[in-house]
Amino acid sequence: MSWKLLFGGLLSALVPEEPRARIVRTVGVDPPFWSFVLGVVQLLIPTLLLVDDFLTVMPELVSAHTGAFLDRVSPAEFGKREIREAFYLGGSFSWLHWILRPKVMVLASFPLWGLVRLAAFATTREAVAEPVVWIGFRLWDLMVKRPARSVNRRVRFGADRPDRLEPISDDRLEVWTARVKTDWNEAVTIEHDGRFYRMAGLEERRYGSHWWYVYELREESPAAVIRRLVRYEPGRSENRSPASTTPRDEAS
Repeated sequence: MSWKLLFGGLLSALVPEEPRARIVRTVGVDPPFWSFVLGVVQLLIPTLLLVDDFLTVMPELVSAHTGAFLDRVSPAEFGKREIREAFYLGGSFSWLHWILRPKVMVLASFPLWGLVRLAAFATTREAVAEPVVWIGFRLWDLMVKRPARSVNRRVRFGADRPDRLEPISDDRLEVWTARVKTDWNEAVTIEHDGRFYRMAGLEERRYGSHWWYVYELREESPAAVIRRLVRYEPGRSENRSPASTTPRDEAS
């Protein structure tokens, strides 16, 4: 097994779905298998480290807590029932003290996530991303990639400007716009000028110094079922008059 395959397999088990798909295309690994392997490692090795830490630290904690308790209680008071119960509860306090140590909490998270990986492999045979890695990718996408894409899109498509409408045929219409219409999709009925259309396609076309989003709308059949209606009413200056010029007219 090559180091590239080993590294790619382990990395595919750690990262979210989008970068995982790129790794699969590049290296050709099986993410569910490597997620299973990583789950076994996460379950066994941290568990052994937790047992070792418990056997080393717990006697010291119990001894320290017992000594502190006895220093504050005289032998005569120890015969009281409530004092004895408080002494016995000191063991629970020692457990709580050990569990709440940062090292133990970090180590304990690995076997828990290892169990999640094994359960996912057994039930759905899917890889599960590491939580810290998943959060890191999401923060990177939210704080860096999305703003960068927004800036690039505005540079590419320019400032806001009026939509341009271009009839293609009796039942087809193109809408040239500088911004994505987030509420338009193939399942939405679009009403314009008393007629009803359904989105048939979306392209990016360059005209002049800017790019445009070009929506192709096809008129719906009168018998079509309208599940969701969006009214498209551009300003009067955006409507195409018979004498106006469209990008297609000027390009030809």
